[in-house]
Amino acid sequence: MNIGPRGGRYDDGFSLVEVMVASFVLFFVITAILALTLQSTRMGVDAKQRTVMTNAVTSQLEWIRTLDFEHLADVVPAESVRTVDGFTVRTQTSITEGQAGTKEIVVTVSVSRTGTRTLSTTRFLTMRDPEKALQASDQTGPILEFTSQTPDENSVVFGANVWGGSTLYITVKASGRGSGVTIDELKYMCAGGYLRNGTSGSSDNAVWQPMTNTVTQSFRWHTLQIDPNIQDGWRIVTVEATDSDGYTSRIGRMFYVDNAPPSPPGVPVPVVRTNTDTRLNWAAALDGTHDAREYGVWPRAENSEGQMVYTIHPDDDPIKVPVAVYNHTGATFSRYTIDVGALSPRYQRPPIEDRRSPAKPFVTKPLATGTSISRYDADRHWYGIVNLSVSQPTFPVSYIRYDLYMGLSKDNMFLYVSDCGPTYTNPQMPSAAEISAMTGNPPVFAPYKQIAKRTNNDRTPPDPWLFQYRVTFVPSGYQGGTQETVFSNVIGPITATKNTVTPMAHVDW
Repeated sequence: MNIGPRGGRYDDGFSLVEVMVASFVLFFVITAILALTLQSTRMGVDAKQRTVMTNAVTSQLEWIRTLDFEHLADVVPAESVRTVDGFTVRTQTSITEGQAGTKEIVVTVSVSRTGTRTLSTTRFLTMRDPEKALQASDQTGPILEFTSQTPDENSVVFGANVWGGSTLYITVKASGRGSGVTIDELKYMCAGGYLRNGTSGSSDNAVWQPMTNTVTQSFRWHTLQIDPNIQDGWRIVTVEATDSDGYTSRIGRMFYVDNAPPSPPGVPVPVVRTNTDTRLNWAAALDGTHDAREYGVWPRAENSEGQMVYTIHPDDDPIKVPVAVYNHTGATFSRYTIDVGALSPRYQRPPIEDRRSPAKPFVTKPLATGTSISRYDADRHWYGIVNLSVSQPTFPVSYIRYDLYMGLSKDNMFLYVSDCGPTYTNPQMPSAAEISAMTGNPPVFAPYKQIAKRTNNDRTPPDPWLFQYRVTFVPSGYQGGTQETVFSNVIGPITATKNTVTPMAHVDW
């Protein structure tokens, strides 16, 4: 400690003990804050995980209830796996025959994600054969029927409207069995709670105590209600009535709730099959709790300047497909990409940049064509002459190379001419015996104007050779720069008909 100029005291700094005490205090405070933050994060993730689990099992049960009783086992998969909000959702369903015309259904849903524990739940459902078993409540409870004001089964509803222009009303007539029986309670429910007629917590609930023998109750339903939250997808509205004798009856009607666009689908994976045909598939998108009912496809083709151009304008109606598969028909040796977006039943979709999942650019196969003719030489030995050609790319490339393969079988082709260009010939092809004796890499021949194939020194026709091109290229346009390799179709064989020019047939891809 030092004495100041006027006799006051001051400290040069903290002592070591004070620093250590302050460090310990700061450490415990930071540790407590981190622990609280981690706990809060875990609670948020856990709540989201439980929501995903509850929605998945509820959705599965509601879907099963809509299916035909006789064909449940044929339609419902034993196990399915999907990704929802970053969680892996595994749904397992078992169906067994019960007694008195019933089927016992067990649905188990497990939800997991890396770094979190796995949550699972199991629900049970008994379904009755409507032709063999009637519920007691159907015979003794109130009589219920939807009136014409209620939308038809499987109608698409959104907000407080039915797709097509009408207002969304659920209207039911309930009658007690007998003159002295009254309807004591009538309620309309969905997703485990009452229907509501607004979007606030103070909206009216669809529950009444009419205390009359007959009542017709109409309720304007707003599907954007809260408590419970009505998610997009297939939903069943259940109407339940209890009479003064204590009997209860229920009826239900299924609707498709469509308030928001679906989530984006997975990235399309192209499988090029021919010079014009490509099959693309992608992971299904979710529309609320169910798979999207339809997908929009917007193809793009690369032009000679290397630009991908939409063949259907993004603001126009796309090609619509009902499942997550699309068969694209294009031009030979051309380059494409496909944008895919999920569509809701009302064809809702966000802007193209938000909804699309573009496929990696893919190239259709080049097409090989050719003719052959067989003749005798001066010594009366057979030989075959083959003229071949192959497609040029319709898109710009910075490098391209054509290699010719040949063989007596499409499954056993070997390199015959290296870097041959799109058309070429060779004066002497090896015989079948020479090919069978080859070891290591086959010899490489220089290109000429024709391919002349001389057989052994006898008068037998030429061997039936097959041909195929391998094309190696580097695209220089849209996302170009990576070397790719494609194979043409296989054509052949060389004709054995003397002095007749014969087109070479397509054999395989």
